[in-house]
Amino acid sequence: MRVKYFYGYNIVAAGFAIQAVSIGALFAYGVFFQEFQAEFGWSRAMISGASSLAFFVMGAIGILAGRLNDRIGPRILHAAAGIGLVSGHMLLS
Repeated sequence: MRVKYFYGYNIVAAGFAIQAVSIGALFAYGVFFQEFQAEFGWSRAMISGASSLAFFVMGAIGILAGRLNDRIGPRILHAAAGIGLVSGHMLLS
């Protein structure tokens, strides 16, 4: 008797890898302290303050996103977030 391969493990592994890369990129700003100081002329306090503000805003928006997820569902919320992300990248160029 042949046992079928459970593809759910692939999804879990892919999710783990995506989250590891995302969190790693999120906290990698500390590696670039000297480059930020040289390029923008910012002090270490300004760089750390900007990063702390970004983490605070991310936490506050997480609460809002959780409530919206309960109200309208993840499919619509993720579609709207994707559209916002794409439009933000387009506006950056």
